Amino acid sequence: THISLLLPLFEVYNIDVPIDDSSNHLIPITSIKEAFEIGVLAEELNIAMYELFLSQEDLPSDLIDAFTKLRDASINHLSAFQTNLNKF
Repeated sequence: THISLLLPLFEVYNIDVPIDDSSNHLIPITSIKEAFEIGVLAEELNIAMYELFLSQEDLPSDLIDAFTKLRDASINHLSAFQTNLNKF
């Protein structure tokens, strides 16, 4: 869903789509608790990244909309990960 929101913006701004090397960044986990911990950290980092993007001056409205939606989704994901982590 996140990628489908961003791909049209790459085309609008004539930017090459980066190569998907996400498999090089996977973190092996050993427990469900660790998965929730990593999820919390990942969403905190995503939120910070989108906040940085949104702090840029003269950001076009379509980018503001996209980054806001993605940030808000990360806020929701963070809440879900934190809720589950709190069960441990």
